[in-house]
Amino acid sequence: MITGFSVKNFRGFRERVHFDLTTDKRYEFNEHAVENGVIRHAMVYGPNGGGKTNLGYALVDATSHLEPGSLTEAGYLNGDSESAVAEFHYQLLLEGCKVDYEYQKTAPAELTYEKLSFDGEVIIEWNKAALTPATINLDGTEELNKNLTENIISAVSYAEKNSALADTGKNHTFMRFLRFIVNVGFAKTTYQGNLRGEGASKGLKALGKTIVDIYGIDQFQAFLSAAGINCQIDVADTLEGKRIVLVYQNTQLDFMTHASSGTISLAVLYVWLQAIKSGLYTFVYIDEFDAFYHHSLASTIARQVFESDAQVILSTHNTSIMNNDLLRPDCYFTVERETILPVYKQSDRELRKAHNLEKMYRAGAFKN
Repeated sequence: MITGFSVKNFRGFRERVHFDLTTDKRYEFNEHAVENGVIRHAMVYGPNGGGKTNLGYALVDATSHLEPGSLTEAGYLNGDSESAVAEFHYQLLLEGCKVDYEYQKTAPAELTYEKLSFDGEVIIEWNKAALTPATINLDGTEELNKNLTENIISAVSYAEKNSALADTGKNHTFMRFLRFIVNVGFAKTTYQGNLRGEGASKGLKALGKTIVDIYGIDQFQAFLSAAGINCQIDVADTLEGKRIVLVYQNTQLDFMTHASSGTISLAVLYVWLQAIKSGLYTFVYIDEFDAFYHHSLASTIARQVFESDAQVILSTHNTSIMNNDLLRPDCYFTVERETILPVYKQSDRELRKAHNLEKMYRAGAFKN
Protein backbone atom coordinates (compact mmCIF):
# COMPACT_ATOMS: atom_id res chain seq x y z
CA MET A 1 0.00 0.00 0.00
CA ILE A 2 1.00 3.62 -0.42
CA THR A 3 2.00 5.02 2.98
CA GLY A 4 3.03 8.47 1.81
CA PHE A 5 3.33 10.55 -1.32
CA SER A 6 4.77 13.94 -2.19
CA VAL A 7 4.80 16.02 -5.36
CA LYS A 8 6.21 19.39 -6.38
CA ASN A 9 5.85 21.58 -9.48
CA PHE A 10 3.07 19.48 -10.98
CA ARG A 11 -0.10 21.03 -12.41
CA GLY A 12 -1.63 23.14 -9.59
CA PHE A 13 1.01 22.18 -7.01
CA ARG A 14 3.84 24.70 -7.14
CA GLU A 15 5.38 23.89 -3.75
CA ARG A 16 5.94 20.43 -2.31
CA VAL A 17 2.73 18.76 -1.16
CA HIS A 18 2.79 15.72 1.13
CA PHE A 19 -0.02 13.20 1.53
CA ASP A 20 0.57 11.04 4.64
CA LEU A 21 -1.48 7.84 4.62
CA THR A 22 -0.22 6.49 7.92
CA THR A 23 -2.03 6.85 11.23
CA ASP A 24 -1.37 6.08 14.89
CA LYS A 25 -4.98 6.61 15.94
CA ARG A 26 -6.67 3.70 17.72
CA TYR A 27 -10.30 4.26 16.82
CA GLU A 28 -12.34 1.18 17.69
CA PHE A 29 -14.76 1.59 14.80
CA ASN A 30 -14.50 1.17 11.03
CA GLU A 31 -11.24 -0.69 11.53
CA HIS A 32 -11.53 -2.03 7.96
CA ALA A 33 -10.33 1.37 6.74
CA VAL A 34 -6.87 0.95 8.25
CA GLU A 35 -4.41 -1.93 8.02
CA ASN A 36 -1.24 -2.06 10.10
CA GLY A 37 -1.30 1.70 10.55
CA VAL A 38 -1.81 2.41 6.84
CA ILE A 39 -5.05 3.98 5.59
CA ARG A 40 -6.71 1.69 3.04
CA HIS A 41 -9.85 3.71 2.41
CA ALA A 42 -10.08 7.49 2.52
CA MET A 43 -12.16 10.42 1.36
CA VAL A 44 -10.78 13.79 0.24
CA TYR A 45 -12.63 17.13 0.50
CA GLY A 46 -11.72 20.62 -0.59
CA PRO A 47 -12.95 23.69 -2.46
CA ASN A 48 -13.18 23.88 -6.24
CA GLY A 49 -9.67 24.41 -7.54
CA GLY A 50 -8.20 23.22 -4.25
CA GLY A 51 -6.24 20.35 -5.76
CA LYS A 52 -8.38 17.22 -5.44
CA THR A 53 -8.21 16.31 -9.13
CA ASN A 54 -4.53 17.25 -9.39
CA LEU A 55 -3.81 14.97 -6.44
CA GLY A 56 -5.40 12.08 -8.31
CA TYR A 57 -3.35 12.71 -11.44
CA ALA A 58 -0.18 13.01 -9.37
CA LEU A 59 -0.77 9.76 -7.49
CA VAL A 60 -0.95 7.73 -10.71
CA ASP A 61 1.73 9.64 -12.59
CA ALA A 62 4.27 6.81 -12.49
CA THR A 63 2.14 4.74 -14.85
CA SER A 64 2.86 7.23 -17.63
CA HIS A 65 6.50 6.12 -17.81
CA LEU A 66 6.38 2.60 -16.35
CA GLU A 67 3.38 1.74 -18.52
CA PRO A 68 3.67 4.28 -21.37
CA GLY A 69 0.40 5.37 -22.93
CA SER A 70 -1.72 4.59 -19.88
CA LEU A 71 -2.27 8.20 -18.83
CA THR A 72 -1.28 11.46 -20.51
CA GLU A 73 -2.44 14.96 -19.69
CA ALA A 74 -1.69 18.44 -21.00
CA GLY A 75 -0.40 21.14 -18.65
CA TYR A 76 2.15 18.98 -16.84
CA LEU A 77 4.42 21.46 -15.03
CA ASN A 78 3.12 24.20 -12.75
CA GLY A 79 2.75 27.40 -14.75
CA ASP A 80 4.13 29.70 -12.01
CA SER A 81 7.21 27.69 -11.08
CA GLU A 82 10.66 28.49 -12.39
CA SER A 83 11.74 24.86 -12.03
CA ALA A 84 12.05 22.76 -15.19
CA VAL A 85 11.12 19.46 -13.50
CA ALA A 86 8.25 17.98 -11.52
CA GLU A 87 9.31 15.95 -8.48
CA PHE A 88 7.55 12.83 -7.18
CA HIS A 89 8.18 10.58 -4.19
CA TYR A 90 6.16 7.42 -3.46
CA GLN A 91 6.49 5.63 -0.13
CA LEU A 92 5.05 2.12 -0.04
CA LEU A 93 4.85 -0.79 2.38
CA LEU A 94 4.98 -4.09 0.47
CA GLU A 95 4.87 -7.20 2.67
CA GLY A 96 6.88 -5.52 5.39
CA CYS A 97 9.42 -3.82 3.09
CA LYS A 98 9.59 -0.01 3.04
CA VAL A 99 9.87 1.05 -0.59
CA ASP A 100 10.82 4.55 -1.73
CA TYR A 101 10.48 5.54 -5.38
CA GLU A 102 11.62 9.03 -6.34
CA TYR A 103 11.90 10.64 -9.75
CA GLN A 104 11.94 13.93 -11.63
CA LYS A 105 10.28 14.60 -14.99
CA THR A 106 9.83 17.34 -17.51
CA ALA A 107 6.83 15.65 -19.19
CA PRO A 108 4.75 12.46 -18.68
CA ALA A 109 7.33 10.17 -20.31
CA GLU A 110 10.47 12.32 -19.92
CA LEU A 111 12.45 11.39 -16.80
CA THR A 112 15.61 13.24 -15.77
CA TYR A 113 16.27 11.36 -12.51
CA GLU A 114 15.06 8.11 -10.92
CA LYS A 115 15.80 6.30 -7.65
CA LEU A 116 14.31 3.14 -6.10
CA SER A 117 15.20 2.00 -2.56
CA PHE A 118 14.19 -0.96 -0.36
CA ASP A 119 14.49 -0.40 3.41
CA GLY A 120 17.03 2.35 2.73
CA GLU A 121 19.15 0.31 0.29
CA VAL A 122 19.50 1.87 -3.15
CA ILE A 123 18.30 -0.68 -5.72
CA ILE A 124 18.21 1.49 -8.85
CA GLU A 125 19.43 5.03 -9.41
CA TRP A 126 19.94 6.91 -12.67
CA ASN A 127 20.69 10.55 -13.30
CA LYS A 128 19.57 10.65 -16.90
CA ALA A 129 20.10 14.40 -17.23
CA ALA A 130 23.82 13.94 -16.45
CA LEU A 131 24.08 10.84 -18.66
CA THR A 132 25.87 8.96 -15.87
CA PRO A 133 25.82 5.14 -15.72
CA ALA A 134 22.84 3.72 -13.88
CA THR A 135 23.15 1.90 -10.56
CA ILE A 136 21.19 -1.37 -10.71
CA ASN A 137 21.53 -3.68 -7.70
CA LEU A 138 19.24 -6.59 -8.55
CA ASP A 139 20.31 -10.23 -8.55
CA GLY A 140 20.80 -11.21 -12.18
CA THR A 141 21.72 -7.76 -13.52
CA GLU A 142 25.46 -8.01 -12.91
CA GLU A 143 26.26 -8.18 -16.63
CA LEU A 144 23.56 -5.72 -17.68
CA ASN A 145 24.82 -2.67 -19.58
CA LYS A 146 24.43 0.27 -17.16
CA ASN A 147 25.35 2.95 -19.72
CA LEU A 148 21.80 3.71 -20.74
CA THR A 149 21.04 5.68 -23.86
CA GLU A 150 18.77 8.72 -24.12
CA ASN A 151 15.99 6.67 -25.73
CA ILE A 152 15.56 4.68 -22.49
CA ILE A 153 12.64 6.19 -20.57
CA SER A 154 13.08 4.48 -17.18
CA ALA A 155 15.93 2.52 -15.60
CA VAL A 156 13.37 0.59 -13.55
CA SER A 157 11.53 -0.50 -16.66
CA TYR A 158 14.83 -1.20 -18.45
CA ALA A 159 16.02 -3.51 -15.66
CA GLU A 160 12.78 -5.46 -15.63
CA LYS A 161 12.62 -5.94 -19.41
CA ASN A 162 16.28 -6.72 -20.08
CA SER A 163 17.25 -9.02 -17.22
CA ALA A 164 16.82 -12.64 -16.25
CA LEU A 165 16.16 -11.82 -12.60
CA ALA A 166 17.17 -14.48 -10.10
CA ASP A 167 14.66 -16.01 -7.71
CA THR A 168 15.57 -13.95 -4.63
CA GLY A 169 13.70 -11.97 -2.02
CA LYS A 170 15.02 -8.65 -3.29
CA ASN A 171 13.84 -9.43 -6.81
CA HIS A 172 10.44 -10.56 -5.54
CA THR A 173 10.04 -7.19 -3.83
CA PHE A 174 11.05 -5.49 -7.08
CA MET A 175 8.37 -7.35 -9.04
CA ARG A 176 5.76 -6.66 -6.33
CA PHE A 177 6.66 -2.97 -6.58
CA LEU A 178 6.20 -2.99 -10.36
CA ARG A 179 2.88 -4.85 -10.14
CA PHE A 180 1.62 -2.35 -7.60
CA ILE A 181 2.62 0.77 -9.51
CA VAL A 182 1.42 -0.27 -12.97
CA ASN A 183 -1.94 -1.30 -11.49
CA VAL A 184 -2.90 2.03 -9.97
CA GLY A 185 -5.90 3.73 -11.54
CA PHE A 186 -7.45 7.18 -11.78
CA ALA A 187 -11.17 7.47 -12.52
CA LYS A 188 -13.58 10.31 -13.15
CA THR A 189 -17.18 9.18 -13.14
CA THR A 190 -18.02 12.19 -15.27
CA TYR A 191 -16.32 10.09 -17.97
CA GLN A 192 -13.12 12.09 -18.30
CA GLY A 193 -10.99 9.34 -16.82
CA ASN A 194 -9.29 6.39 -18.42
CA LEU A 195 -10.62 2.82 -18.40
CA ARG A 196 -7.77 0.30 -18.41
CA GLY A 197 -7.48 -3.47 -18.37
CA GLU A 198 -10.36 -5.57 -19.63
CA GLY A 199 -12.57 -3.45 -21.81
CA ALA A 200 -10.04 -0.61 -22.04
CA SER A 201 -11.91 1.98 -24.03
CA LYS A 202 -12.81 5.58 -24.72
CA GLY A 203 -16.23 6.94 -25.38
CA LEU A 204 -19.69 5.98 -24.30
CA LYS A 205 -20.16 3.43 -27.08
CA ALA A 206 -17.14 1.53 -25.90
CA LEU A 207 -18.40 1.77 -22.32
CA GLY A 208 -21.64 0.08 -23.34
CA LYS A 209 -19.72 -2.60 -25.23
CA THR A 210 -17.60 -3.27 -22.14
CA ILE A 211 -20.71 -3.79 -20.01
CA VAL A 212 -22.41 -6.05 -22.56
CA ASP A 213 -19.40 -8.15 -23.57
CA ILE A 214 -17.65 -8.56 -20.23
CA TYR A 215 -20.11 -8.19 -17.37
CA GLY A 216 -23.49 -8.97 -18.90
CA ILE A 217 -26.68 -7.00 -19.00
CA ASP A 218 -28.39 -8.86 -16.13
CA GLN A 219 -25.68 -7.95 -13.63
CA PHE A 220 -25.76 -4.33 -14.74
CA GLN A 221 -29.56 -4.25 -14.45
CA ALA A 222 -29.30 -5.57 -10.89
CA PHE A 223 -26.72 -2.89 -10.06
CA LEU A 224 -28.97 -0.11 -11.36
CA SER A 225 -31.98 -1.48 -9.50
CA ALA A 226 -30.03 -1.66 -6.24
CA ALA A 227 -29.05 1.97 -6.80
CA GLY A 228 -32.71 2.93 -7.10
CA ILE A 229 -32.68 3.45 -10.88
CA ASN A 230 -36.06 2.17 -12.04
CA CYS A 231 -35.54 1.39 -15.70
CA GLN A 232 -35.69 -1.70 -17.88
CA ILE A 233 -32.68 -2.33 -20.09
CA ASP A 234 -31.85 -4.89 -22.77
CA VAL A 235 -29.33 -5.54 -25.53
CA ALA A 236 -30.14 -4.72 -29.15
CA ASP A 237 -28.24 -5.69 -32.31
CA THR A 238 -27.36 -2.76 -34.58
CA LEU A 239 -25.12 -2.20 -37.59
CA GLU A 240 -22.47 -0.97 -35.13
CA GLY A 241 -22.80 -4.06 -32.96
CA LYS A 242 -24.58 -4.75 -29.69
CA ARG A 243 -25.76 -1.82 -27.62
CA ILE A 244 -27.68 -1.26 -24.40
CA VAL A 245 -31.20 0.07 -24.84
CA LEU A 246 -33.85 1.46 -22.52
CA VAL A 247 -37.02 -0.58 -22.96
CA TYR A 248 -40.36 1.19 -22.91
CA GLN A 249 -43.85 -0.09 -23.69
CA ASN A 250 -43.84 1.23 -27.25
CA THR A 251 -40.20 1.78 -28.13
CA GLN A 252 -36.53 1.29 -27.32
CA LEU A 253 -33.99 4.08 -26.91
CA ASP A 254 -30.21 4.00 -26.86
CA PHE A 255 -29.11 3.88 -23.21
CA MET A 256 -25.92 5.91 -23.61
CA THR A 257 -27.74 8.69 -25.44
CA HIS A 258 -30.93 8.95 -23.39
CA ALA A 259 -29.95 7.97 -19.83
CA SER A 260 -29.53 10.80 -17.33
CA SER A 261 -26.12 12.17 -16.36
CA GLY A 262 -26.39 10.44 -13.00
CA THR A 263 -27.17 7.10 -14.60
CA ILE A 264 -24.27 7.41 -17.05
CA SER A 265 -22.04 8.27 -14.10
CA LEU A 266 -23.25 5.09 -12.41
CA ALA A 267 -22.45 3.09 -15.55
CA VAL A 268 -18.87 4.38 -15.51
CA LEU A 269 -18.52 3.61 -11.82
CA TYR A 270 -20.03 0.15 -12.36
CA VAL A 271 -17.22 -0.79 -14.77
CA TRP A 272 -14.63 0.50 -12.33
CA LEU A 273 -16.25 -1.39 -9.44
CA GLN A 274 -16.12 -4.66 -11.36
CA ALA A 275 -12.47 -4.10 -12.25
CA ILE A 276 -11.58 -3.21 -8.66
CA LYS A 277 -13.42 -6.20 -7.22
CA SER A 278 -11.71 -8.51 -9.71
CA GLY A 279 -8.31 -7.47 -8.35
CA LEU A 280 -7.25 -5.58 -11.49
CA TYR A 281 -6.17 -2.57 -9.44
CA THR A 282 -3.94 -2.24 -6.38
CA PHE A 283 -4.75 1.44 -5.81
CA VAL A 284 -7.53 3.63 -7.21
CA TYR A 285 -8.26 7.33 -6.92
CA ILE A 286 -11.86 8.09 -7.93
CA ASP A 287 -12.41 11.79 -8.47
CA GLU A 288 -15.86 13.24 -7.77
CA PHE A 289 -17.07 9.68 -7.33
CA ASP A 290 -20.62 10.72 -6.48
CA ALA A 291 -21.17 13.38 -9.16
CA PHE A 292 -24.92 13.66 -9.82
CA TYR A 293 -25.78 11.23 -6.97
CA HIS A 294 -28.33 11.67 -4.19
CA HIS A 295 -26.54 11.63 -0.81
CA SER A 296 -28.07 8.28 0.23
CA LEU A 297 -26.87 6.66 -3.01
CA ALA A 298 -23.40 8.16 -2.51
CA SER A 299 -23.12 6.43 0.84
CA THR A 300 -24.25 3.10 -0.65
CA ILE A 301 -21.74 3.35 -3.50
CA ALA A 302 -18.90 4.32 -1.15
CA ARG A 303 -19.58 1.25 0.99
CA GLN A 304 -19.41 -0.97 -2.10
CA VAL A 305 -16.09 0.55 -3.14
CA PHE A 306 -14.66 0.14 0.35
CA GLU A 307 -15.48 -3.57 0.32
CA SER A 308 -12.66 -4.15 -2.17
CA ASP A 309 -9.13 -5.25 -1.31
CA ALA A 310 -7.62 -2.32 -3.22
CA GLN A 311 -6.44 0.85 -1.52
CA VAL A 312 -9.09 3.38 -2.55
CA ILE A 313 -9.24 7.18 -2.24
CA LEU A 314 -12.48 9.00 -3.12
CA SER A 315 -12.81 12.74 -3.65
CA THR A 316 -16.14 14.48 -3.14
CA HIS A 317 -17.94 17.69 -2.18
CA ASN A 318 -20.70 15.76 -0.42
CA THR A 319 -20.44 16.55 3.29
CA SER A 320 -23.47 14.41 4.18
CA ILE A 321 -21.25 11.32 3.94
CA MET A 322 -18.54 12.75 6.18
CA ASN A 323 -19.50 10.70 9.20
CA ASN A 324 -18.16 8.07 11.55
CA ASP A 325 -20.63 5.49 10.29
CA LEU A 326 -18.75 5.24 6.99
CA LEU A 327 -15.12 5.96 7.89
CA ARG A 328 -13.24 7.57 10.81
CA PRO A 329 -11.55 10.94 11.51
CA ASP A 330 -8.12 9.80 10.30
CA CYS A 331 -9.60 8.77 6.93
CA TYR A 332 -11.23 12.09 6.00
CA PHE A 333 -8.79 14.58 4.46
CA THR A 334 -9.01 18.14 3.22
CA VAL A 335 -6.92 19.59 0.37
CA GLU A 336 -6.45 23.35 0.44
CA ARG A 337 -3.61 25.80 -0.14
CA GLU A 338 -1.25 22.98 -1.10
CA THR A 339 -1.79 21.26 2.26
CA ILE A 340 -3.37 17.84 2.79
CA LEU A 341 -4.38 16.90 6.33
CA PRO A 342 -6.80 14.49 8.03
CA VAL A 343 -9.57 16.30 9.89
CA TYR A 344 -8.49 15.05 13.32
CA LYS A 345 -5.24 17.03 12.94
CA GLN A 346 -7.27 20.19 12.23
CA SER A 347 -9.22 20.19 15.46
CA ASP A 348 -8.26 20.95 19.06
CA ARG A 349 -10.79 18.33 20.18
CA GLU A 350 -10.11 14.64 20.57
CA LEU A 351 -12.58 13.42 17.96
CA ARG A 352 -14.72 10.45 18.92
CA LYS A 353 -17.38 8.35 17.24
CA ALA A 354 -20.20 10.50 18.63
CA HIS A 355 -18.89 13.68 17.01
CA ASN A 356 -20.81 15.03 14.03
CA LEU A 357 -17.97 15.51 11.54
CA GLU A 358 -20.19 17.06 8.87
CA LYS A 359 -21.55 19.69 11.23
CA MET A 360 -18.05 20.52 12.46
CA TYR A 361 -16.67 20.77 8.92
CA ARG A 362 -19.47 23.01 7.68
CA ALA A 363 -19.06 25.22 10.76
CA GLY A 364 -15.37 25.71 9.98
CA ALA A 365 -14.05 23.64 12.88
CA PHE A 366 -11.38 22.06 10.70
CA LYS A 367 -8.82 24.66 9.70
CA ASN A 368 -6.30 23.36 7.15
